[in-house]
Amino acid sequence: MIFRHYIGISPLALWFGIINGIIWGGIIWLIIRFNVIPGLGKGMNFIGAKVFPPVRTFFKKPQYRYSTILAVVVIIVLVVLWRVGVFSPPPPLQFSGVSPANTSVGGAYTANLTVTGGKKPYTLSMGSNNLPAGLTLDPAASAISGSPTTTGSYIISIQVNDNSKKITTVTKDYSIVVGAQGDFIICSTFLPAGDKGKAYSSKIVAQGGAGLYLWGIGAGQLPPGLVLSATGEITGVPTARGDFTFSIVADDSVRSTPNFTQSYTVHIN
Repeated sequence: MIFRHYIGISPLALWFGIINGIIWGGIIWLIIRFNVIPGLGKGMNFIGAKVFPPVRTFFKKPQYRYSTILAVVVIIVLVVLWRVGVFSPPPPLQFSGVSPANTSVGGAYTANLTVTGGKKPYTLSMGSNNLPAGLTLDPAASAISGSPTTTGSYIISIQVNDNSKKITTVTKDYSIVVGAQGDFIICSTFLPAGDKGKAYSSKIVAQGGAGLYLWGIGAGQLPPGLVLSATGEITGVPTARGDFTFSIVADDSVRSTPNFTQSYTVHIN
């Protein structure tokens, strides 16, 4: 496995190539030895007399011999480095992972932001849209934290720069809701990706209200093979690949509070 990873071929393929080389070399030698193709032997004798002697003379000089060995070693090292991806550009700079959750006024809030790709270290800053009052961006921790003081629906813009020679800048907009203290809301704003044919499970978290939560599908549909349970958990085995957009509608069965709708997009590999 290690040999194949660094060199690019398996040991079996290498031995197959060596054996083929020996066989075809023997066939060519027989053709020349018994003059199967008229004139080929004379041509090979000419090459042996005019080409190989100068080559042998060249390698008799130590500086030429050692320079050639060094060149071969450098070429081998460069091939190995190329195979392991040293010369490949880094993956594109992007935000990934969980989106900031919805929350309520007065509660402690922390949302970690995950950045991948590009060249570290990253520099995070606010984009064109500000955070809700009471929340701040901590660039060093790559997190949003604080205690929101104003209700409403917000679009927040987070910008990241990497440390490459040609600095790359990526901006991502997140949508969060800040409800009144005690109000019923769906906190989860993100659902992880899944794989076709593999078991999937993700729990949607809600807070507030006073009774049993009722869950349902609003617009769109879940990925084929997945179902939404009475406890707000999406489970099953996906049967199709793609991006599936839908909304979850939840209600508090005891209090006469408005229901809450949250949109999601799930990618199935």
